[in-house]
Amino acid sequence: MIHRAKTKTGTWVRGFLVGYFKDVERTEIERHQIFEGIDGVSPIPVIPETICEYVCKSKDGEDAFVGDLIQLWEGERHILCLLQKTDMGYDIFPRYQDGSLWKLRIKDGIGNFTIWGNRFDNPKDVEWLNRKNEWFVSRTREKWQNFST
Repeated sequence: MIHRAKTKTGTWVRGFLVGYFKDVERTEIERHQIFEGIDGVSPIPVIPETICEYVCKSKDGEDAFVGDLIQLWEGERHILCLLQKTDMGYDIFPRYQDGSLWKLRIKDGIGNFTIWGNRFDNPKDVEWLNRKNEWFVSRTREKWQNFST
């Protein structure tokens, strides 16, 4: 499986994830590296928190990874959301926006989105998505409380 991660210099690299265990029991990985698959080039040390798994291609042919900020398209409408991995597979956050429940669609290895950025290089946009979701959750909670009384 292909992964992407940042080096300590801030450069993004992609390739195969290599982990070196800290102990004989293999319970904790000490070093994470990406091997780009180039003969004669050693695996590159990466920041573990930035490791992202490959998901699919975007509408315009870019490689998409977990943690990417994407513009999800439904016809002419689109929203900004975060591509994430869940227990059920890949999904988006937040799913409910602009009065609609949005759905990630991947067909033949191509998603219904374009890539806008990623959560590591654009943390303020992730904060904005979190606030948008919190607003929706609080409004929904209020409506259900009013409905039950």
